[in-house]
Amino acid sequence: IYRPSSWLRFGVVAKDINQPGFDAPDGTRFKLDPQIRTGIAINPYSSLTLTSDVDVTSNKTLVPGQKSQVLSLGAEQTILAEFLSLRIGAFKNLQDAASPITPTAGLGLRIFAFRMDVGGGYDFREKGVLGSFSLSMTF
Repeated sequence: IYRPSSWLRFGVVAKDINQPGFDAPDGTRFKLDPQIRTGIAINPYSSLTLTSDVDVTSNKTLVPGQKSQVLSLGAEQTILAEFLSLRIGAFKNLQDAASPITPTAGLGLRIFAFRMDVGGGYDFREKGVLGSFSLSMTF
């Protein structure tokens, strides 16, 4: 992460650099290719974060012939001294011209060291809901 000022951050992450492999149930070997993702975060004021990130590389999927290269945009507004976090965003697979933009939203609660996050999105093409839930504690 590079932070040239208090309100601006850039980041890059690389994963699967050593190309790990796994044995599939059918006896074949599945290898993960290296992936690179980059992003930017802007804090126009202390309680608002605007983000954008993108896969620099296109990535194989488990579906033969289908690749993934995701562009994501989002915003998070915290209120009441970060007790409540409200999030909105969207993502799209740039390698699939027919893929729709998937809207997302989330809610976070923080009480002392405890954190609860709920998020979701709606895939209009698949007509299905994406969801996540997490509990964490910082100590």
